[in-house]
Amino acid sequence: MGKFIIYDGESCIGSAEIAFSMAVTSSLVNPEKCLLLHVGRKGDGAEQGIVPVNRRVGPSYLPLADEGMDALTRLAASGRLNSRNISDYTLPMISNRLDLATGSELSEDMDCAKKEQIYRNIWRAAAGCYERIYVQGADWRTADSMMAEGDVAVAVLRQNRVVLEQFFSRLQGMETALIRPCMIAISHYDAFSSLSVRNIRRMFGSRIPIVGVPYNTGFSNAWNNSEAAAFIQRNLSSSGRSRQNAPFITALKQLVKYSLALSKSAGSASDEKGA
Repeated sequence: MGKFIIYDGESCIGSAEIAFSMAVTSSLVNPEKCLLLHVGRKGDGAEQGIVPVNRRVGPSYLPLADEGMDALTRLAASGRLNSRNISDYTLPMISNRLDLATGSELSEDMDCAKKEQIYRNIWRAAAGCYERIYVQGADWRTADSMMAEGDVAVAVLRQNRVVLEQFFSRLQGMETALIRPCMIAISHYDAFSSLSVRNIRRMFGSRIPIVGVPYNTGFSNAWNNSEAAAFIQRNLSSSGRSRQNAPFITALKQLVKYSLALSKSAGSASDEKGA
């Protein structure tokens, strides 16, 4: 199983769209069953791309704690969550390929150690049902608490010098204990900016994968209309691809390609350690 933690780095935003797009693209390009899971408040994250606005909150949505992270947390805490029932508490996004676990409506009253144990129970159950898990976290602290050896972290950043300096400074300070591969997704990427992917690599001496995901009007409109999965699916096919959307779709494919390669190499390294 591959697990990918997508989070907002250095107080940036964009992890919801990036996590959603990676999960959808991965499930369509590599036909294996995936889970997209939002760790955060229901309605504020990745579910925006597919759940209509008037269904995200209140009684018109789904019964409280009956699906998503509320249900998974409750079952994981009681020891009743397993690979046979985990999909019963998710929403199908793409039939037999991608399920969604929405964020929480209930407030969490537990310490960090208890929360981390619950996360581990959820990952263990998901591993028996899904080939890949895409987790949208809130920030680097939340993401770090969910990481395990072999996982891939995807930091969502923007083209801002201070933001990039803070991120690479933090990354450099972690490298002695770093057991996880990571990569960067630049949200709303401008290829003509002085902070292009090439210049970022040169300025910070970075060897980790960096993908610039350009702003796309069609995707933005589809996201706001809860039709983002259909937009990606339509534009991934040769018949539906347009020149205007090609750079955006190419970037999504690169995100998936690089993240899967990192996951594979991390898995091989873990196997060698265990041998």
